[in-house]
Amino acid sequence: MNYKLAIENEIKKFGRSTICHSAEGWSSMAYKSLVFPMKYRGHRDHEDTVTKIGAYNQGLYLYIGPAGHDLSKLPDGSYILVNDKKYMIDRAEKVYIKDEVIYIRAAVREYIEIKEDESDE
Repeated sequence: MNYKLAIENEIKKFGRSTICHSAEGWSSMAYKSLVFPMKYRGHRDHEDTVTKIGAYNQGLYLYIGPAGHDLSKLPDGSYILVNDKKYMIDRAEKVYIKDEVIYIRAAVREYIEIKEDESDE
């Protein structure tokens, strides 16, 4: 069985439109990926961390994407747009079976832009 092809087909079938944006200004073509909340052991509330340029949601999301879109190669400050939601990439890694990269997984956080008039309050 070709696991890579099977996983890529599932990502295409159930995934949402995604675009990678490098901190250096480069953007990918749209492709499909899966992004969903990570589950934690024990229930905790995760609040936002607010800065002058925006807010990080403290809840982590799991990204699963095709091997051809390697988020682990992107520099710090890079992000993905999934259906117009911005997710900052915390860390990413390749998932292998034997010597073949099957897919990319990453921990990402939703990023919320704050308008200037909201940050003064």
